Amino acid sequence: MYFNLEEMDKIKICLVVAASVVVLYLAYLVIPRFLRCICLGIARFNKIYYGYSAITYLDDERLSLVSKRRLEMVDKKTMVLDMDETLITSVIQKRNSQLIKLPDTPYDYKFLMPAFDSMVYIYKRPHVDYFLDCVSKWYDLVIYTASTDDYADPILDFLDRGKGILKKRMFRKDCIDFLGMRAKDVSLASPDLANVFLLDNSNVECSFNLGNAIHISSYEIGKRDQALINILPFLDSLRFTRDVRSVLRRCTRFDCMTTNLCKMVKGAKLP
Repeated sequence: MYFNLEEMDKIKICLVVAASVVVLYLAYLVIPRFLRCICLGIARFNKIYYGYSAITYLDDERLSLVSKRRLEMVDKKTMVLDMDETLITSVIQKRNSQLIKLPDTPYDYKFLMPAFDSMVYIYKRPHVDYFLDCVSKWYDLVIYTASTDDYADPILDFLDRGKGILKKRMFRKDCIDFLGMRAKDVSLASPDLANVFLLDNSNVECSFNLGNAIHISSYEIGKRDQALINILPFLDSLRFTRDVRSVLRRCTRFDCMTTNLCKMVKGAKLP
């Protein structure tokens, strides 16, 4: 069987075209994965060397005698902590579903929620471990989240790291229904309003606890977030006060909402 030169040229062209199609198809499959690996590597580098760099804060051993005496004169206070967007951010993905794409930032922890057949990916806020170690020495900690316990418990166990500092937990069932919203009331965590306050990223939740709340920005995955570190000096000084409301009640923007919630709490039949 013989081919003339014209037929040979056609065969060569077909082979070149076929090879080009194969190369382009392989590039279509490989290049996105390669670029994602590079992005993940860069994100992991930033997370380790920037977002989670070592931080050192003054401990109580370096307090002056006057400061130590002052702490003995005031009651130890209760700090009520929100969870989602304050300590962590999560992404929930249905198993065998690609509708929700995970961020390029590596997740810190994941667990399965069988009831919803979903995987939950947890992204810790930068410096959250160090933050919890510090404030657990200064305050009695209570976690108050509007989430359900089957979702929140695995996350809080992960954040606790076996230290027993996040044992006190309040969930969605402990919230007050107010005009269709789930409101947190710090008096349910501690009735002594002079010695309890809430740290939350929600302006609405802070408005429900006027004089007993501190607002913190929401955590966005992958951001170089310093909010937990930046607030430590303020929290350190707040424990020296006799009444936290003397400092925190200066915001009066949501006075009406707080008054209405107080009326509902007093009228509610709590167990």
